[in-house]
Amino acid sequence: MIIIALVGMPKAGKGVISGALEGRGYMPISMSAILREQILRDYPNDPNRRDDMFARAVEYRRQCGPGYLGELSMSRVFEASERGKDKFVIDGIRHPAELDIFLSSGAVPAGIICDYDKELDYAIRKKRFMENAHQRGMGFESTRKFRSMNDREWSNEDPMAPQIGACLSIVVNHRGRLFINGEGKKITELQNEVNQFASSLEGAQSHPERR
Repeated sequence: MIIIALVGMPKAGKGVISGALEGRGYMPISMSAILREQILRDYPNDPNRRDDMFARAVEYRRQCGPGYLGELSMSRVFEASERGKDKFVIDGIRHPAELDIFLSSGAVPAGIICDYDKELDYAIRKKRFMENAHQRGMGFESTRKFRSMNDREWSNEDPMAPQIGACLSIVVNHRGRLFINGEGKKITELQNEVNQFASSLEGAQSHPERR
């Protein structure tokens, strides 16, 4: 079984990676979707609790343990593996404890950034967000929210809040695959890199002696 644990900030290009892998037969596991389903299950009649997914995720980590959402995601992997699925990509990882859950289950860590320079990385992602916001008719307030969301998801004083920056460091420290989706990079280029990466994993699985 191959499990790819994918980490990245908003607008870095995680969707391109997930899409390319899905095209190769990988089952996408969205932690955001799993969180949303859990909130609806726990608070079916409370729209205030349903709307703030950030706060609910922090609440779940505090009440059930920092790796709780990772455990829910791995349960989906195990359920699907019993149905014959053997390749997965997990997206939406925001906390080191979640990533640890996947790594302890044999996942391959992967990350995506736009640049090694943090401010340039943010500038590229913000530009992509603004282009997308303009296409959707979203205004200035959405841009302000993007900055706020970016800051609170990269790192946070609350140990139960998102720590994507720390997750990316874990990817690097574990010698995982770090994709660079910089300014001007074509989607097809990134897709080709993802396909090469997946081919290497699949080849290692088919021929364990090559590892």
